[in-house]
Amino acid sequence: MATNYKLRFLLMLIFCITLKMNILSQNVSTEISKKSILLEEFTGIYCGNCPDGHTVARNLKNANENTYVIAIHSGYFAVPNDDHPDYRIPEGEIIDNYLGAETYGYPSGTINRTFFGNRIVLGRENWIKSGKAIYAEDAPVNILLTATYDGSNRKLSVKTEGYYTMEVEEESNWLNIVVTQNNIIGPQSGIGGGLEYVHNRMLRCFITPMDENIWGEEIESPEQGKFFEFEYEFDLPYDINGVQIMPEDIEIIAFVCADKTEVLNVTGIKPDYINYEKPFDATLLKPAKEIGTRYGYHFFDAQLKNLSHIPIITAKFDVNINGNVQEVEWTSEIPAFQTKPVTLSVEPYTINAANQYSIKLTALNDENIDGNVISGSFVGPIEATQNIFIEIRTDRHADENRFLIRDLAGNIVAEFGPYQTNLATTYNETVTLNKDQTYCFEVIDQWWDGMQDPRGHFKLHSEDLYLIVQAYDVRLHGDRVFFHTSKDFVSMTYNNVRQNIDVFYNNLRQTVDISFYSDTDGVAEISLYNVLGTLLTEKSFRVEEGKIEEVSLPVSKYGKGIYLLKIVRENQNITRKVIIY
Repeated sequence: MATNYKLRFLLMLIFCITLKMNILSQNVSTEISKKSILLEEFTGIYCGNCPDGHTVARNLKNANENTYVIAIHSGYFAVPNDDHPDYRIPEGEIIDNYLGAETYGYPSGTINRTFFGNRIVLGRENWIKSGKAIYAEDAPVNILLTATYDGSNRKLSVKTEGYYTMEVEEESNWLNIVVTQNNIIGPQSGIGGGLEYVHNRMLRCFITPMDENIWGEEIESPEQGKFFEFEYEFDLPYDINGVQIMPEDIEIIAFVCADKTEVLNVTGIKPDYINYEKPFDATLLKPAKEIGTRYGYHFFDAQLKNLSHIPIITAKFDVNINGNVQEVEWTSEIPAFQTKPVTLSVEPYTINAANQYSIKLTALNDENIDGNVISGSFVGPIEATQNIFIEIRTDRHADENRFLIRDLAGNIVAEFGPYQTNLATTYNETVTLNKDQTYCFEVIDQWWDGMQDPRGHFKLHSEDLYLIVQAYDVRLHGDRVFFHTSKDFVSMTYNNVRQNIDVFYNNLRQTVDISFYSDTDGVAEISLYNVLGTLLTEKSFRVEEGKIEEVSLPVSKYGKGIYLLKIVRENQNITRKVIIY
């Protein structure tokens, strides 16, 4: 096996013609900037937890556009069976062995090949946290990368310019340039895997030299104020180990290392394309922040992937909401073979208790096409009052979170905080909104790791202390809750004592959880009905004066929909709407 790797490595070197130049660059920035993030992710097709690692890598990239991911298939989980593809390359195995990924296990990864504590190889639970730390540092070197792919001869022309903004301790600095590839279809173990798994950001080859002894192109005399510039022509292979390399799916990543570790900075691009044509087409994809259980904004987000060498300037879509179709036009630019987010503004629409939507791509650059469709469903807003009481429990990273109320156009009508960082504590806020309007309470997490350190939460109450919604597990990019303020408010009081009655559908436990304050001794009866008035379940129990009573009703067998919960005690009869999703 080692002999085959060496032979393949020598063949790869034949492809690469290096033109070293010492021209002072005038294009790369000379201003001090923050480091970009390089995640080298060690993975394999038989690693059951690796799809989760791919998700964490994608979330880190979603959180920060200055993140670059290289998925290195290496180690024992990457050794293929006879009928499965071999995604390994010799350089990936060298990196894995030197950094010790196999000793740690898979999936694992390095963030800028930096030691955090005594570890350079980290588990996926530490990638985002470590990425934050790297992005807070100033970069000692700036890198500018340009590349062109010529389809007539499969040549990549790559130019890298650099400038040192500060002194560096390590005298041995190396430039590395690699090719990664997206949309490789193949086997993958684990949840969401199978034989048609889509592998992205896979390491395919090095453009700069790479073997056991030489880790890149040496940058002579790295010091503050120094420019450097390198140009390469590289013959892009048709395949590696029988796995086809599709030029439209490649990306180029360049990074500078201090010796074999500590990535000083990184950048990446898709190349420009010449003499490489594909039919004019595109595909519509769901957004990075998908629509949740509830929705109501007067816009829909999606992603549009350009499948052609021709830039997309305009696109048209049919947006169907509950059977009513609106034609929406989008104008911007998506370069060849790139994917960009699109926001489609629609006219106000009626939000029902249950809603269906679909988005169909119908035209590109004023040319009609029969494009694909994305679709989904959402339920209507929760009933609320004009006065909203908000309880926010932050984690230790409150500076990464924003807490907003928006109108349906997405305009911010209220914002809470900023709150103190490095302090997990509870804040209580109040806002008065217009009546008979739908709003969204939105939590935005900058780094896509939620409020988890320690776990934070939020609760929204109406002015009668009725619980509108609560969330004790805010993950990824945050959360969104849509609610509608009532036209008229009738306070729910009994014998001049305000009643605190909370009703919450627990999606994890599949229960409806009820808690309320009892001001008298007696018996309480709780009943659950469907919208047709059919009694589904009921429960009776004694309540004691001055106590908060709590009870749960299992609802897993009833399915999604709207239900009515009736609470009867003494002379009080209260009804709540419950949505099971």
